[in-house]
Amino acid sequence: MGTFAQSIAITPPKPIDRHALVSRHNISWNDVKGQIPLGNGEFCFNVDATGLQTFGGNTMSHWGWHSFPFPEGVTSDQIPATGTFQKGRNTGPDIFPIGTSAIRSWMFDNPHSFNLGRVRLMKSGGIELSPDDVKDLSRTYDLWDWHAYLKIYHRRATCSGNYLCKSKCRRDFC
Repeated sequence: MGTFAQSIAITPPKPIDRHALVSRHNISWNDVKGQIPLGNGEFCFNVDATGLQTFGGNTMSHWGWHSFPFPEGVTSDQIPATGTFQKGRNTGPDIFPIGTSAIRSWMFDNPHSFNLGRVRLMKSGGIELSPDDVKDLSRTYDLWDWHAYLKIYHRRATCSGNYLCKSKCRRDFC
């Protein structure tokens, strides 16, 4: 039995090339209106072909919330602090008392996340840029370094940009 065990060469597994594993999933997307979300889990900025939000997109965060005002005639003491009118153990769907449809609608709509803003590229004079104005687009999101590289051609000029979207704890997981 000892001879058999000695004849088998036990080789340790090769280490994982983490850079190659992550980098093969880099995003190269050259659709002018296509959005690439850049963020770190707490803040996200969608970029289009211009490197901004010229053709759409959102800026979102985990801390940006909005609430609509109470419906007319409703006061804060009418809103259940627990988020439900149910008493005791919840065993099914919420049952709202008669006459509380405005409160019910308000509770389902609030609070909610919302777009913090949009930044876009414009032509001189405040004229909107059209997708046809962007030529020779080349953009890549490097997932290892958390960089987005962008290069476009517009009106006889090549423009390029480089965005860094690094979280302070990014390398702790590699």
